[in-house]
Amino acid sequence: MFLTKSLKAAALASVVIAAPIAAKAASYVGEFWDASSSFSTIAEANAFADSNTASGTFVSTAIDYPAGSVGSVSDSTSLEDFLGVDFASYVGTLPTSLSTSVLRVSGTFLPGAGLKTYSVGSDDGFSLMLNGTQISSRSAPRGFGYTAVDYDAGAGPVDFVLTYYENGGFTGVEFNIDGVVVDNSIAAASVPVPAALPLLAAGLGALGLWGRRKSA
Repeated sequence: MFLTKSLKAAALASVVIAAPIAAKAASYVGEFWDASSSFSTIAEANAFADSNTASGTFVSTAIDYPAGSVGSVSDSTSLEDFLGVDFASYVGTLPTSLSTSVLRVSGTFLPGAGLKTYSVGSDDGFSLMLNGTQISSRSAPRGFGYTAVDYDAGAGPVDFVLTYYENGGFTGVEFNIDGVVVDNSIAAASVPVPAALPLLAAGLGALGLWGRRKSA
């Protein structure tokens, strides 16, 4: 009996210690639509995205496209160059141009309680939803510029949806909170689960069978 318990304890310890973490790092969902017609308002862009399957999806790790100090780039820029490191996760069809397109990033993050400045830079229009409420938008097309609003989203996880559209010429989008680009460092993380739990269950089951055989 003591030997069996010792073996079970040893198996449990070895599997848990060696178990890799199955849960993926927290991040955001990116969606891209290649449209055949232009948009004049963010309402039109949202309606198009809501009623059409995305051309492709990707994992968004930082909402700054293109990344870096450049606000916008030519529509002739490839989607690969536009998304930068996040393009590695892109699944879908590729556009011939970024003109007349819609990009949406959604997820859950932890901005923290208190009044904060939510700023979106875009070329062209955008809308920003927090917990189902639109807190900021730019409807008409524009050259790259920022729209900022002070808002208290409250403590705890906050669901957000950022949608922006490109109407032609140059394109870019950037999402900041208090001047810092929103990235996956503030994403609400999933609870990690050891990937070896099924192996552990199988191992303990085998030990139980072995114990019953020894008792027989």
